[in-house]
Amino acid sequence: MRITALRISFSLVLMVGCSRPTRTGPVPQAPVPATSAPVTGAQAPQSWSFNYQAGIISYQIVRNATIESVADSLSSVALDSSQNTAHEVLSLERIGDTIHFALAVDTFATTIPGRAGIPQPTKVPVQIQGWMTRDSLVVTPDSASVGCNPIKSAAESDLQTLVVRFPETLTPGMTWQDSVDITACQASIPTTVHISRLFRVKGEAPSVGSGIVVVERSDSIHAHGEGAQQQHRVVLDAVGDGTTVYHLSTSDGRLVHANGDQRLDITVVTSENAGHFRQSLKQEVVLIR
Repeated sequence: MRITALRISFSLVLMVGCSRPTRTGPVPQAPVPATSAPVTGAQAPQSWSFNYQAGIISYQIVRNATIESVADSLSSVALDSSQNTAHEVLSLERIGDTIHFALAVDTFATTIPGRAGIPQPTKVPVQIQGWMTRDSLVVTPDSASVGCNPIKSAAESDLQTLVVRFPETLTPGMTWQDSVDITACQASIPTTVHISRLFRVKGEAPSVGSGIVVVERSDSIHAHGEGAQQQHRVVLDAVGDGTTVYHLSTSDGRLVHANGDQRLDITVVTSENAGHFRQSLKQEVVLIR
């Protein structure tokens, strides 16, 4: 089996992964440094209060993925690209310190150049439910879901952006860290993903009005998977990093916008050969008012 036959299977390996319930917790290692510049024109140091408000809100989420075959450190060949657009409705309910959520995907369309017209393997709407406490995010197991559903997979991945336990009081320069462990299935290959995350409060964004606080998240990513495709044993290893910038409305208690970038170096080994790939993922989340 040629390695290049796997390229689309892994093109959304982390942003769109069939994950089981995930939990977050303190990160024991040293933090990953934030890379973007401070928010320009930010006001003098102050503090903001942020709490998710109960209610129903809608988001449009656009994901773009590209993957290259890497021959050596100086040369690479583009293999594939894809764009996915989804409309998702998030319902939140607060009971004490626990936030209960339901996320429904009612539109999910993927475009792959040269492969237009391929039908989606599952139908919308797709809904997932769960809850978030001070130190964990749990997705309720769905016994009716069999195998790897790409739409349910995308929704569970999106939760890592849409529902984050931010401190109730945010101050400029404030940092905190956690980690996420995800058990994913990619092209029938069980994959374990560990993401160490560092959050940093950048300040208020004056260009979009008062009360919008910018928080940057820096990720360190490691993934490993083993399985089989077409009767061939396949081993996948990936390492990379990512950055997500959140815009939070302190008056509404909701995420209004987020941009994410992720870069991965992937090695795929089969019983016949090995391949090295470089993957770039971009994601934009926009609140629909």
